[in-house]
Amino acid sequence: MAIAMAALGCGHPAKSPVLLAGAAPVVAPPKSALELMPKDADMVMGIDFARIRSSELFQKYEPQMMALAGDKLARFKDVCGWDPIPKLATATIAIRGERDDQDVTGLITGFTRAELLDCLTKAAEKARAAGKPAALTVDGDFVHLDGGKEPVSFLFVGDGILIARRHGGEGTAGKDVLVALTHQPAAASLVGSPAFMDAHGKTRTTDALWFVVNGAAPALKQMPVAVDLAFGSLDVDAQLSLDATGRMPNAADVQAAGAKASETLTQFKAFGLVQEAAADVRGNDVHVKVVMTQAQIEKLVQMAGSMLGGRMSGNAPPSNGVP
Repeated sequence: MAIAMAALGCGHPAKSPVLLAGAAPVVAPPKSALELMPKDADMVMGIDFARIRSSELFQKYEPQMMALAGDKLARFKDVCGWDPIPKLATATIAIRGERDDQDVTGLITGFTRAELLDCLTKAAEKARAAGKPAALTVDGDFVHLDGGKEPVSFLFVGDGILIARRHGGEGTAGKDVLVALTHQPAAASLVGSPAFMDAHGKTRTTDALWFVVNGAAPALKQMPVAVDLAFGSLDVDAQLSLDATGRMPNAADVQAAGAKASETLTQFKAFGLVQEAAADVRGNDVHVKVVMTQAQIEKLVQMAGSMLGGRMSGNAPPSNGVP
């Protein structure tokens, strides 16, 4: 959600600028989300916000989740006159590099061109009325917002579909970079990666969230065993269902990882933290399936809260050993 809002520049509505110009569209005919993502991504994920919103779990915890947006969501509604949450449909996100120097490409669907540009125009008027510098350039399908903490740019690749790219501290990519993504050959995109497409084909991409992560990703480098690839999905309704696979480089690693996964899941099940838990080895893959009910999720959250609360409140034993 945060990535989607940031790509739209919604995190700083008071800094959104003024409409300057409109030129002819600059994009090629729409391609699939995977054809617009860079081939060298370390991690790719897809999110179905509509599916999440319709779930029983989301509806139960919606107030707490909306509170995480803080006053940014309220400011957006005040300026634009509509709530972005019900409109946000899907996001496909590709990430490469270490956290401090990440290249992030995101394709977001759900916001029409007309309503989004109307929103930015209203935000610009409010910014100017407050005496803040603002500038919005609309060049065909390319939109550039300047005058805030950092520039924000995105490109419409269809009505209700936009793409944005950001690299570390360099800010969001300009028109040339974004237009190049729409023209890149399939071989230069994720579609041109046999390893990714194999994993993607074995992933339930109709779930609320799906992911494919390669072994070069920083997150997988921290794993206790070597992992060439990880992929899977997380679905949400009245319960959470995780279906994930880790692909190991050799038979020894896969057997060790499979045994460790089975041991860990057995412990979780013994503590009543999961309803279903299973791990099995398939060639060089370790496949894991976990299902958690609402009650189990709440129990896990309470346990985590108690542990963090104890550390923060200084309830650890005194250093001198006196009870």
